[in-house]
Amino acid sequence: MIDWDAKRTEMGYWLGSKFEGIGLMTNACKAFVDHAFNDLNLRKIEIGVATNNSKSRAIPELCF
Repeated sequence: MIDWDAKRTEMGYWLGSKFEGIGLMTNACKAFVDHAFNDLNLRKIEIGVATNNSKSRAIPELCF
């Protein structure tokens, strides 16, 4: 969902364990963030992560 008035959106993710550690989610997140900010001119993206999962928490830091 995009809130066009506030120019914001949100995202979350889940990845099967056999796909972890090869950069798939980081690359997808980077592409999403780039598209949202550069093509859609959004100002804010809220990313939901599994707070008890260090790999999940690291992804947003790698995307910005």
